[in-house]
Amino acid sequence: MNLIKSRSANVLVSRPRLKTRHSLKNDLSYKDLRGLNLVGSKLSGKDLRGANLSNVNLACADLRESNLRWAKINNAKMIGANLIGADLREASLNEAELLSANMVKANLGRADLIGANLSMAKLTQANLREANLWRANLSGANLCGADLGEVILLSCQQVHSALIDRETVLPDYMNIRWLSEAQFECTRL
Repeated sequence: MNLIKSRSANVLVSRPRLKTRHSLKNDLSYKDLRGLNLVGSKLSGKDLRGANLSNVNLACADLRESNLRWAKINNAKMIGANLIGADLREASLNEAELLSANMVKANLGRADLIGANLSMAKLTQANLREANLWRANLSGANLCGADLGEVILLSCQQVHSALIDRETVLPDYMNIRWLSEAQFECTRL
């Protein structure tokens, strides 16, 4: 096991079996990266499956097309992060700050987003099927064309605070009645 000191805080982070610089760059799956400062990092297309990224600062990081399935990203700062096409299925993003994150076509199926701040995030054509959105802030989030089918604990208040269109798929327990192209009424069944 290799211990390193984080640049952003006086904490030691263990990184089991990191043998070469090359492995650090290309295979970060199941690594413990808690508390690191990765602001602006270029992690596009990287394998971060099951990695522990809790309390990591990933503001403005490039995570396009990255595999973050099963990752623990709780309390992470991901403000302005680029997550276009990222695989976040079954990831834990509880209390994560995703303000203005670009998550177009991201796959968040079955992800936990409890208390996450998704305000002003771009989630167009994203898959959020069966995700848990309890207490998530969706103010100004663009959910046009997103799939929110079978989402857990979504409220009409959250839907009203976001931008949706007729292509947005909502859970069966919600009914949307369109009043115009931009205005709608939401009722929970």
